[in-house]
Amino acid sequence: MVRFLVFGCGCGRVAAPLLDLCPRIALTGIDIDVRAIDWCRSNLRGDFRYADPAGMLPLPAETFDIVYAIN
Repeated sequence: MVRFLVFGCGCGRVAAPLLDLCPRIALTGIDIDVRAIDWCRSNLRGDFRYADPAGMLPLPAETFDIVYAIN
C-alpha cells in the first residue's frame, strides 16, 4: 500500500481521480479550507485533515511515500 499525501487538497480535484486510478492507495489530504475538507470527508475515501496555516502540519515525519502539491 502506497501512503500518499495531497498537500493543499482543496475540494479533491486531484484526490478524486487518484482514488479512482489507484484504489489501493492510502490517501491523506490536507488543506487550510475547512469547508473543502468537510466536503472531502463527506464525499471521498481517505483521511482529510484541516491544517492551521500558522502552525505545523498535524502529521508525523516520514509518514508518506509520496507527497503531491500543485498550484
